[in-house]
Amino acid sequence: MKTTSLVKNPDIPAQASSTSAKCPICNGDKNKFIGFPSIPQKFIGYIRKEYKSFYCKECNYYFVWPGIDLTEKEWSNMYKEGYFPGTMTKWWRNKRSKERKRVINYFKKYSPKIYV
Repeated sequence: MKTTSLVKNPDIPAQASSTSAKCPICNGDKNKFIGFPSIPQKFIGYIRKEYKSFYCKECNYYFVWPGIDLTEKEWSNMYKEGYFPGTMTKWWRNKRSKERKRVINYFKKYSPKIYV
């Protein structure tokens, strides 16, 4: 699937600056600008804002600012069959594996012990 990195487009209104981006999880404002999200070419027509990717230094969450405001029909079109490729990239597979291990270790540490 062909993607493009969204760059400044004069037809898209400039949105919030890096300093005004708020984390949607913790409402923190200590965020690091990561870049512009990659958008699959066939979805460029849905883009109405200048979206930016951030990393929240307070809660370690990655997010897009401003919030994505697609209609129900647009979301449905994006997630039709065939949207997701059959294989993950090596980077994504490693990231998912690390996250699964972190969650499992968390549950092992904080779940009550069950004795039989």
